[in-house]
Amino acid sequence: MLASACWAGALRAQSSGEYRHFDAATAAEVEALAEIILPADRTPGAKEAGVIWFIDGALAGFDKPMVAAYRSGLADVQARRKRLFPGSVSIAALKPEEGHALVSDFEKTEFFATLRQHTILGFFGHPKHGGNRNGAAAKLLGIQEEHMYMPPFGYYDREAAQ
Repeated sequence: MLASACWAGALRAQSSGEYRHFDAATAAEVEALAEIILPADRTPGAKEAGVIWFIDGALAGFDKPMVAAYRSGLADVQARRKRLFPGSVSIAALKPEEGHALVSDFEKTEFFATLRQHTILGFFGHPKHGGNRNGAAAKLLGIQEEHMYMPPFGYYDREAAQ
């Protein structure tokens, strides 16, 4: 599938509220983990940026080879959750301090590295890829997005204008 068609599908899925790869329960679990990796404070976090839509689109498209890693990684994280917090029902339902303890327990795994990479790519990538909703990355970095750039663009324009 062409990349542009893949990302067009990601945007359609996001606007319809239907995931392309995840079911709603699994998406909630992945979104909760992404929010622990990149939390909201004075600026948007992974949840507000719609990182789950980037990850969902990636696993349905260009990063299909990572589906098995997500499946086994999430199974491992669920087993760790049950061991650490026996009365818990889901990752998304954990208290913030429990979520951090859970992430600390698996942060040296390959799954964590993949999830962190997808979270960062989804947060800082172009919104057409499913994440970075409402310019979340620009807000985090404290920059104002400009839709029109005015010259001079560099020394060569400055010299020509004189």
